[in-house]
Amino acid sequence: MRLLREQLAQLEPQHHAVFQAKYGLDFTLGIILSAKSGTSQVEIKGPSISKKHQVVDYVLSIPFAIAEDTETFYNQYVSFVCTGVATVLKKFMDAGVVTEAVAKFKGCALEQQAEFLQA
Repeated sequence: MRLLREQLAQLEPQHHAVFQAKYGLDFTLGIILSAKSGTSQVEIKGPSISKKHQVVDYVLSIPFAIAEDTETFYNQYVSFVCTGVATVLKKFMDAGVVTEAVAKFKGCALEQQAEFLQA
């Protein structure tokens, strides 16, 4: 999650014209991850808007599945997160920029897989 937050912060989706035109300069984009049983694909809900906290939140419900081994689970999890994040970001940003950033995140996440699995 730390890695995902770092990558999203670098993109600064709230500074892009489409986001600003829709929500204004003071709002930020939030992405909430949730696991959901009984589904086989990523579900996206939102946006929910909090004027009090000045945030526009999307909830990504990723399939909750028990993989046979930890490595398979990790790879599936990263793929689901990437799919959901890319879908949300493409609403506000250039698809090419989003695709490149998500690929970078996925590569970094998979490189750090051994570190995650030891934790």
